[in-house]
Amino acid sequence: MGHLKQSRLITARERLRDQVAHALRAALISGELKPGAVYSAPGLAEDFGVSATPVREAMLDLAREGLVEPVRNKGFRVTEVDERDLDQYTDIRLLIEVPTVGRVTLTLSGNARLVETVGELRKRSRLYGLTALDERGELLPSAEEHLELLDLMLAGDVRGAEECMVRHLSHVRSLWAARDEADARGAADADARVGRPRVGL
Repeated sequence: MGHLKQSRLITARERLRDQVAHALRAALISGELKPGAVYSAPGLAEDFGVSATPVREAMLDLAREGLVEPVRNKGFRVTEVDERDLDQYTDIRLLIEVPTVGRVTLTLSGNARLVETVGELRKRSRLYGLTALDERGELLPSAEEHLELLDLMLAGDVRGAEECMVRHLSHVRSLWAARDEADARGAADADARVGRPRVGL
């Protein structure tokens, strides 16, 4: 019976770890956790109202996904995705997702590994600060593209669905570029307000 109790405890801990990991991913996407910033497991644990152990374990899961990286004796730094990374992720997604969407949908293609691979690419090419984009109405066209894609797939229009997917991935990539430009303008304005010069490369 002791073994069964221990199994239940392990399962409960794993569920908490998964819940924390899910919450951390949501915080990354919403922009609450900032790219380049370092967060400690105890500090995040206090925010979540849990012990540091499941937070640390969840952060290690995110590190394996490439979303954060461990910083010795400090915690975890949110990884920053540069333009080259985004171009490469977009190229790979175009190679994989466009022909796949022509075979109805990823989840119905019968290839679990393909679904897993695309899921990883989507995580790594994530858009930070979706809340700000949503407030500016910049996510609506992306949502409309999803609906258009679904209609084309249901209608059996393979070519139309593939073209829609190409357009959608290009749109997502352009959202990144616009976000980066807005961040740069915001940083320049902030520096101008406090009289700090911008240091360029």
